[in-house]
Amino acid sequence: MPQFTSAQQRAIDILARDLAGIFGPRLVSLVAYPGHQADGSVHSCALVQDLTYRDLTSCLPLTESWHHRGTAVPLMLSPEELRRTIDIFPLEYATMMADYAVVRGTDPFKGLSIPVEDVRRAVEGLA
Repeated sequence: MPQFTSAQQRAIDILARDLAGIFGPRLVSLVAYPGHQADGSVHSCALVQDLTYRDLTSCLPLTESWHHRGTAVPLMLSPEELRRTIDIFPLEYATMMADYAVVRGTDPFKGLSIPVEDVRRAVEGLA
């Protein structure tokens, strides 16, 4: 589980509140994990049931405040999309799964595994 600073934790709490306000009970899960850059940013993944374009446009006015607090715009997808794309983005999901904290809802990665063949294929594609 990652160790977030108090400023990062406040930013995560604000993000969670904002997303709960937009999605309501459709917010299935929100996880946070350290960013890749050395800038101290926090990244997140929000699983939303029945995610729509309108939902995404509702998030747009909040993105500047999220960035100002050092929180990247979350990856937003449905639980089905997460399961369906695990073989397409194995390295990205492996990065999330390596060090994350459940902020709201259920653990989206519980029982989920990334096949080693998918990781190998993704790494070979980088070469």
